[in-house]
Amino acid sequence: AISTRDWSSDVCSSDLSNLMDNAIKAAKQSKDKKVSVALFVKNHQQWIVIGNSTREKALNLQQLSNNHSNLESSHGLGLKNLQMILARYPQVQHEVSSNNYWLEQSIIIPQK
Repeated sequence: AISTRDWSSDVCSSDLSNLMDNAIKAAKQSKDKKVSVALFVKNHQQWIVIGNSTREKALNLQQLSNNHSNLESSHGLGLKNLQMILARYPQVQHEVSSNNYWLEQSIIIPQK
């Protein structure tokens, strides 16, 4: 398990707000214009889940993480920054899915 304080100092101030900004920008370009945020504890893990509606039915997640997507390039930048921080915390999981005009990112942090 990692210290929430360590994780927070690296991520919460900039990268989570960047992911939220990206979700809002992408949602504004979509038909449904929806964003959701969930924070909860499940099975001794802290979960941060950010979702947003998208213009595309399903995004190419490989392009997104490599910042090559023209439609959602700001998401790619946010994911790239997050990946650099996650490299310092191998026990933290990051899951991304895209289907049915919805992109969802989950950050799963083990509790002490």
